[in-house]
Amino acid sequence: MQRRMIVTLLLALVPVLAQGCSLKAGTVAAQINEKSIIEEKWGIRVEGLRLTAEGYMCDFRFRVIDAAKAAPLLNRKNSASLLNETTGMMTYVPAPPKVGPLRQTVKLGSPVEGRTYFIFFANPGKLIKTGAKATVSVGDFVLPGLVVQ
Repeated sequence: MQRRMIVTLLLALVPVLAQGCSLKAGTVAAQINEKSIIEEKWGIRVEGLRLTAEGYMCDFRFRVIDAAKAAPLLNRKNSASLLNETTGMMTYVPAPPKVGPLRQTVKLGSPVEGRTYFIFFANPGKLIKTGAKATVSVGDFVLPGLVVQ
């Protein structure tokens, strides 16, 4: 009797488990599709968005795949910002007087394919935490839904 109940319960759970698996696979497929769209349109591969400097800065890193397409991200005339999607707080690239803006740009020529570039964003008061979702904007480039590591 108990064996029948267990078998019935397991058979009832199979569609639920299968649906859960397909949702995860669909989510992974959507992420892979989004990554390929970014690579195709902007010529970069996102390496990550991480907290650094004891949590007072966010470090956005990306690898250049296509130098011509990635050039707008490394143009110093295009301002960069980071939006914390959880709190709505917008932060920018700090620019200390002696060092200048804490982001890499290309003054002459074009970006180097295969090289990883960075942009540091201020995180005053450590308001952006690990696991928060953020949007990076550089000129016309907008990348929402990045998870802070």
